[in-house]
Amino acid sequence: ASVKISSTEGADPKRYHRADISQSSELKAGRNYRLSYFLKAENVQPYQAEEGAGLCIWEPGNHYTKGPMPLLRDTCDWIHVATEFKAVGGRTRIQYRVTGATGTLWIDGVLLEEVE
Repeated sequence: ASVKISSTEGADPKRYHRADISQSSELKAGRNYRLSYFLKAENVQPYQAEEGAGLCIWEPGNHYTKGPMPLLRDTCDWIHVATEFKAVGGRTRIQYRVTGATGTLWIDGVLLEEVE
């Protein structure tokens, strides 16, 4: 079953709105990982160009990386996304979010695996 997150607050540039869901995993330092998942968006309306719906990878030390593609906007059917990264190590949080926007994001088929 898919996970659905929605931000229903008005997109007001004076207030920062976000709806998110995240999962934490303990990753090994210096190892390569592949993260793959499916996303679908409905009526995502950001109030600034750099906002929308997508993914962030949060690593220890509050270091974060935005997803491998631009944030989703408007409406789109299911897309498959995959990215590889070298882990800093420690507890790492994968966060899917609708940020600075209204709209809905669906997430499915999330797979995080160590690769060579």
